[in-house]
Amino acid sequence: MSYDLYFVEREPGQSWDDALKAREEALEAREEAREDDLPLDVDAWDRIVSRVRGVLGEVDVFENPPVWEISHEATGIQLGYCEGQWDMTAPYWTHGEDAAHVVRTMRALAPIIEQETGLECYDPQLEQPLADIEPADTARAVAMFNRVAETLGRA
Repeated sequence: MSYDLYFVEREPGQSWDDALKAREEALEAREEAREDDLPLDVDAWDRIVSRVRGVLGEVDVFENPPVWEISHEATGIQLGYCEGQWDMTAPYWTHGEDAAHVVRTMRALAPIIEQETGLECYDPQLEQPLADIEPADTARAVAMFNRVAETLGRA
């Protein structure tokens, strides 16, 4: 179970619901056709890795096409590209200020992907694009981490 952020190609005027549906349909179509992964812009990948290191410091980088992934052990944040899609996840293993730090860090990393890929970040837990998330919404995200931690007996 993880907190997820999706990066979505959204056409001008397209609703988020339609953009998310198109993202899912594109993945299903590739799976049905057994198509190889869409190629990754390696120059953009190199810039992303460098910029993510600037935020997180030491990270593990996994480059085994079709999977490209950056992992940060201390926060559990994983940022990856697979099957033509960018995603960021963090496990619900923190609570309180540690969870707030993870949420703030994810929100600091997301614009890197947006800027380097031209995609827009969407938070499915809050059902909002990153650009529309207010400080109060960040508190709602942290509350999700806290609830899961309590459920798992980690709080």
